[in-house]
Formats: sequence, structure tokens, C-alpha cells
Amino acid sequence: MVGVRDGDQPEIVAEKLRSLPGNCAPEKLVFQSDQGRQRLNDNYQFDLDQLLAAHPETDHHKYAAEAAKVTGTSREVIEADCIRAFLQAQPDGWADDLLAWIEAEA
Repeated sequence: MVGVRDGDQPEIVAEKLRSLPGNCAPEKLVFQSDQGRQRLNDNYQFDLDQLLAAHPETDHHKYAAEAAKVTGTSREVIEADCIRAFLQAQPDGWADDLLAWIEAEA
């Protein structure tokens, strides 16, 4: 068995625990990326910068829920759409090391 945790958490290779690419929580990585912000603006007319300026204490785990409240779209749809936009913008091989490790450990 292996585990994968947020990019801002340390890896513990001896316990087969690795981290996602990036150096912050995946919610921040996705929603604060240019692609995530653009998708929120284009598809949902939701401005994350405006939310964070008005409520800087907003928990990053609630970005999609806040967008869902304002737009009437489900949180899951917003998350999937922003994640897809983020991943499509990543260079080839972005997560190859992690994927290879998971396959080797399986």
C-alpha cells in the first residue's frame, strides 16, 4: 500500500508516503493557478480574487463551495472543471515521477 499527500506535506519514503507535485495544497495549486482562475471567470463569472480580497481568511478547502453558493453550480462540477483546466495546462511529464513510483510500488 502507498499513500500520496498534498504537495506542502513532507514525503516519508520509508513509509511509502509521497507528495503531489507542487509546494502547496492542491486546492490552492488548482484554484489560484491562472487556468483555474480563468475557468472560474469564463464559465461561472466567479472572481476568486474578489472573494479573497473581501474575505482573506477563506479556507482554501472552501473555494469551490463558495463559488457554488454564488453561481448555483455544484461544487463537484466546479472542482472537476478547474482541475481539468489546470491539468491540461501542465507540461508533459509533470507527474511522471510520482506515477512511476506508484506503478513500481503496486
